[in-house]
Amino acid sequence: MRVWGWGRAALIAALLGVVGCGVQGEGGQEARALEAEPSRVAVKQGAQQRMRTLTFPVAADTWADESAPNVSRGSASQFKVDGGPRGEAFLRFDVSGVGNATVRRATLRLYAVNPTSDGPEVYATSTTWTESGLTWNNRPPRVGIPSADAHAIPQEAWVGFEVTPHVRGDGAVAFLMLQTGSDGVEFLSREAGRNPAQLVLEVEDAGGGTDLRFSAEADAHVQEAQPTTNFGNRPTLEVDGSPRSATYLRFRVAGVSGNVVSAKLRLFSTNPTSQGPSVHAVADPWDEQSVTWNTRPALQGESVDNLGAVALNEWVELDVTQLVSGDGVVSVGLVPLDTDGVDFNSREAVDHTPELVVTVEGGTPPSGETRTFGAVADAYTDSAHEWGNFNTAELRVDTAPSRMLSFLRFDVSGLRGDVASAKLRLFVLNGTSDGPSVWTTSVDWSESSVTDAYAPYPDGGPVANAGPTPVGSWLELDVTGAFLGGPLVSFALVPESTDGAGFASSEHPDASLRPQLVVTTHIARCAPGGGDTPASGTYQGGQSWGGTGYQTGNGVAVDAQGHRILIAQYEGSVDFGGGALPNHGTGDISDSDIALVKRRADGSHVWSKGFGAPGSWARAEDVAVDTAGNIAVVGFSRAGVNLGSGVLPAGGFAAKFSPEGVLVWARPVDGDLRSVAFDSQGHVLASGQAMRAGSPPGSQSNELLVLKLSAGDGTAVWFKRFQATTMVRGEAIAVGPSDEVVVGGSYQGTVAFGTTALPESSVAPFLAKLSPTGYAVWVRGFLSSDYSYAERAFLDVAVAADGAIAGVGAFSQWIRIGTETAYSTGLYSAFLAVVEPDGSERWWRWMGNEGATFGRGVAIDAAGDVVVMGTFRSTLDFGGGPLTTAPTLGGPYEGFFVAKYRMACGEHRWSQQLSHGVYVWARGLAVAPDRSITLSGLYDRGFGPGMPGDGDNSARAMLLHFAP
Repeated sequence: MRVWGWGRAALIAALLGVVGCGVQGEGGQEARALEAEPSRVAVKQGAQQRMRTLTFPVAADTWADESAPNVSRGSASQFKVDGGPRGEAFLRFDVSGVGNATVRRATLRLYAVNPTSDGPEVYATSTTWTESGLTWNNRPPRVGIPSADAHAIPQEAWVGFEVTPHVRGDGAVAFLMLQTGSDGVEFLSREAGRNPAQLVLEVEDAGGGTDLRFSAEADAHVQEAQPTTNFGNRPTLEVDGSPRSATYLRFRVAGVSGNVVSAKLRLFSTNPTSQGPSVHAVADPWDEQSVTWNTRPALQGESVDNLGAVALNEWVELDVTQLVSGDGVVSVGLVPLDTDGVDFNSREAVDHTPELVVTVEGGTPPSGETRTFGAVADAYTDSAHEWGNFNTAELRVDTAPSRMLSFLRFDVSGLRGDVASAKLRLFVLNGTSDGPSVWTTSVDWSESSVTDAYAPYPDGGPVANAGPTPVGSWLELDVTGAFLGGPLVSFALVPESTDGAGFASSEHPDASLRPQLVVTTHIARCAPGGGDTPASGTYQGGQSWGGTGYQTGNGVAVDAQGHRILIAQYEGSVDFGGGALPNHGTGDISDSDIALVKRRADGSHVWSKGFGAPGSWARAEDVAVDTAGNIAVVGFSRAGVNLGSGVLPAGGFAAKFSPEGVLVWARPVDGDLRSVAFDSQGHVLASGQAMRAGSPPGSQSNELLVLKLSAGDGTAVWFKRFQATTMVRGEAIAVGPSDEVVVGGSYQGTVAFGTTALPESSVAPFLAKLSPTGYAVWVRGFLSSDYSYAERAFLDVAVAADGAIAGVGAFSQWIRIGTETAYSTGLYSAFLAVVEPDGSERWWRWMGNEGATFGRGVAIDAAGDVVVMGTFRSTLDFGGGPLTTAPTLGGPYEGFFVAKYRMACGEHRWSQQLSHGVYVWARGLAVAPDRSITLSGLYDRGFGPGMPGDGDNSARAMLLHFAP
């Protein structure tokens, strides 16, 4: 019986006749009451446990009522979500016990007391409100885009909303629910005394076993009322007691190399029930395309598990460990225990398809997975109806008589590994001789309100082009380049001709024709390097310094004894531990001064120095340390700087200090120096840029500066000025094991390195390898978009003991590394590339989402692991699961990430983020001899021990430390 809601639940023993072929099932049990708790996922306890389910009761819930804008509804027994008059619901949960585990899925569960044909959207919001104080007029705003959007909701039923992007670990989390239509819905609040809201997390602990995931190779349901009809191609699996129906699934398990710890059958519900089915083994073989009620396979043995209450739109699990002992076929049947039927997605559905998760003791970790996602939003726009919204069953693309564009958004949360392949699949309703091109867009649009006048802008260049698309066929487009690690991806279908096309949308009545995104991932694995140890990346605290005005830590280096050398910029007068450094300006806040600070590994102060000049703005860009503990600094001043031997003229400078902080020498440079390194002889290498003589005022830098200064007195061993036809910047420099020099940056036009030149290009990243005497060994420009008003650059480089080079940077539009072209999905995206000593690519990875992501620093530790850091906002997966910056009232603000990968193949070791709802920026990175990691940077306001805020809320300089 298709019962929407909990309904009557009398158990009918005769239902078990559905087992087929004369085999009788088990006896009944008493039906659950209406107020029964939602089902909990069973967890196998023990040392090998990897997956845990944590359930949290709502800590606070209320709703804001537009019709009573100053009234609090926090004591109401129900909360309302409606579009007219508007009502918005707010819920807060306190999450604990996640620890270092990864949140694989988060589900918000609510009990609906009245139905709706179109359920609400769920957003993240601020956690700083109270039940008794929140009103319509002071309610916090929504953050980002909806993580869930329910459709029809039945009366008196549990409903699940997937909120995984918003829950990454321990701490408070809050949700806002709003309705886009006028058909409102009400849910029970915690004040009702029954069925309060819950947040259910599925978390995965590291170690203890390996999870192998298998998709169903066959599934179908059968119906007694249609005993000769096959339903094998339906997107839904039905289990019901009246009229009787049963479901069958088959999986092929392979690759089990250890003892099976557990096996879970996972199904996604599309119709709730108060009493779910039981699961049995069934006889094999049976055929998906021919099985009927009359030919259904026989059950074998007793039930191995059964479900209780099942909510709408929720994953449920059945423990089938008894049926899985190793490789082979696993065939199961779902048998009803009640007349209150339940539906699940079949393998023919566009997403949330059945899976069997087998946890193996030890074993070989999986190398990736293939998953299919359905569009979470799609619509088209029409220039003939500037403000018209077309959220219909068809997506149209055309240029005449009016211009029509279609938009699709997918949520790929939960992917494991890096995307190796992504195919956008569209069913063609109206064919064309020249189909659309596919572009990436921003993700912050709604399918119910997008219009021609208010639509996301196609950006970055076409990811794919359709060509001819015959009617009645599936169009498959390679969109791999759009995946950089973010949980959301959005596409625009842009017309290429007046011969329009039409495609089935997510609203199409035939679910099997709706848009699909088929994603295959790869998880890199390689042998550890010498001296490798377990890696954690645990945050170990830090220190900060502030005062009146703006302070920032620009660069950091670590000497052989583990001392941290910080180069900072400060205004006013700041105490770094040895007394207040002087203010070289003419008022309370100078234009800008330079601090050079040495601290022990335990954080205690050794010495600190302050440099500047009256009326000048001075900035140190980078710092390096040689094997003897000598210190090199490079930077720039607008009106001169005194580093200890008199005022140097305006422009660039390089200086060397003793381990005690005494100036050895200082040299002015005509240009802007950005990066510094030492070679094995103690000579100082620096890179930067300048405008060549005779360039018009305001011109871009058109000379790449690379220089080697003598260890003894700073005189030039050699000084290279490589000429660009349009623009060049030398952002980073590093020295290799044979004193070879590697420079990275960006250029436009071309750059001549003697007889070698970079290829003609718009703004593009480049790498250049020079001999110890400064001559080009090779140069590499990376193919990029022809859009010139953009930034695409290597921002830091490092050289490994074998001569391989690691580089990080940022780009907009698109760039190409190796065999892949990547398209920025936000304002900027980041990249990490490792090239061989000859300049050919070893491996690379992309990092980007709908925000701005920058790769700012890279280093290589003593075991050969690559450490990378940068800034980002919102949610991004760096290879170990999504990380999310803390939200504020204005949305997710920038934090930083730090991650570690194996040099040989790019295998992810760990990744961490640090944010606190305002700004935390990392600007410098160094790795100590013990492989611990230190970052320099700045932050606004206070967070955590050692990180207080200043009274004027100005930026503070910081050092932060992480375990290897």
